[in-house]
Amino acid sequence: MYSPTGPTRRRRFGKGPLITLVVVLLMLAGGGVYVVAGDADRSGTARPVARETGSAVPSGSPAAGGSPGPVRTSPMPTSILPVPTDPPSTAELDAARKPREAHGWVAGDSADLPSRDVLTGPVWSVGDTIVQVLYRDVVARRVSDGAVAWRVSLPAPVCGAPVGMTPDGKVVVAHRNPAVGEEEKCDQIQMLDLKSGQKGWVKKLTTTSKLDRPKTAGLSISGVFLVLHQGATASVHQVSDGTELFDVPTDNPWSSTLAVGERGCHPTASAAGSTKMLVISSCPGADGAQFGQIMEIDPRARKVLWRYRVGDGQLIAKVYSTDPVVFTTTTSVSSSFSNWRIVALDRAGKVRSTIDPEKQGIPPCLGLSDLGGTAAQVCRGALATQDTLFLTSETGLSAFGLADGKPRWKSDVGSDRQLRPLRAEGGTLLAYLGPSKKEAGRIVRVGPKKAMTTVLRHPSLARETEYGMQGGDVALVGRRLIISPYWVNGDDRRHDTRLLSFTP
Repeated sequence: MYSPTGPTRRRRFGKGPLITLVVVLLMLAGGGVYVVAGDADRSGTARPVARETGSAVPSGSPAAGGSPGPVRTSPMPTSILPVPTDPPSTAELDAARKPREAHGWVAGDSADLPSRDVLTGPVWSVGDTIVQVLYRDVVARRVSDGAVAWRVSLPAPVCGAPVGMTPDGKVVVAHRNPAVGEEEKCDQIQMLDLKSGQKGWVKKLTTTSKLDRPKTAGLSISGVFLVLHQGATASVHQVSDGTELFDVPTDNPWSSTLAVGERGCHPTASAAGSTKMLVISSCPGADGAQFGQIMEIDPRARKVLWRYRVGDGQLIAKVYSTDPVVFTTTTSVSSSFSNWRIVALDRAGKVRSTIDPEKQGIPPCLGLSDLGGTAAQVCRGALATQDTLFLTSETGLSAFGLADGKPRWKSDVGSDRQLRPLRAEGGTLLAYLGPSKKEAGRIVRVGPKKAMTTVLRHPSLARETEYGMQGGDVALVGRRLIISPYWVNGDDRRHDTRLLSFTP
């Protein structure tokens, strides 16, 4: 879930990524946060750059890599923050580059934004362009130099966008109602062709249940199909023309003792990759306790392939990967994140293994406030391959076997740098080592027996800009690292960077 109205600005510099409950509630009140978790099975030339999971291109897919994540610190009102210095230009970066430092480009923008923090939306990789959502604009930039290739402006701010796209580069985004007095409703969906920058069909959503939340819209794409949920209902559509195919079942096979009208499992989130479509629901139990359910939907056959339920009082929070299916459970998604676990399922929806990271001192989603959001694919700090799960904490990275859930190895990096998985390669991991107050960031290789080795050093001149963007997304597109900020401020005195990129 992506909301154009961000939470209170956080400090640009700080050690820990842990967030207080107050910030969680603020973000939830703002309509949710769009971040991405991912899947391991994306393929094709049009590739989604996922926040926290994906394929070799999106940071975080099992087959290619895992999921990098942001580092957000405690809140600080924008009004008391100093106006940052202007970021260096691409020409200045190139002129000041030292031997063995990366080449880089910096992308700014003169688009008119509200004079406040505005959350960035997802970033997709399509052919030779990177496409970014920001407020009411969808902008494509050339991967090679960051120059604008095309721009699409929508009638109102974007309020929902999927992690992935169709194999031919099409997405569906939700934006707010532009009518006066209706601005809070997230009830317009628009298809976009990310290759050409052309708009496609557009629809207005209608409320079908008292539990529907017209202020939010969750969207996930698997292949050529879209699953859309509005809080209490979910439906599957064709991306090509918007045709609604069927409603996601809300039956509750786990609680036959309840009256028919009390049994419904209401969809709360969805997650999708190129081969799988998952829907998460909250179900009432016989004793009044809620429990979570996750199911795989076959959009072509229009049926549920399997369902998995967690214990009474437990809910499903975030999906680390859709292939293999790896997700977190917790006793509460919106307040306390204690007693959380990780569950890996096989292709039949049966438990493959469970992991208890809490015993290892690893916080869920890097301890970030996104954990309480309504989107499932928003968790940072995890990457799943078919047999290994990599999790990052404040001090390092841990690898767990998905076959048995047992720890495999651990690598410490210190408490002042954030390590974020990018891609798994032959038993080792490519990761982004975030900048410190004294050093620029790096791409490093981490393995079970070898010390962490540097693959690419980022330019020293970009350190301050890079440090201020640590709350955003990081992904590899080929050999190029793309960094997107978590928010951009519309104050005319500021010149916040939209994208930052480095390559050998």
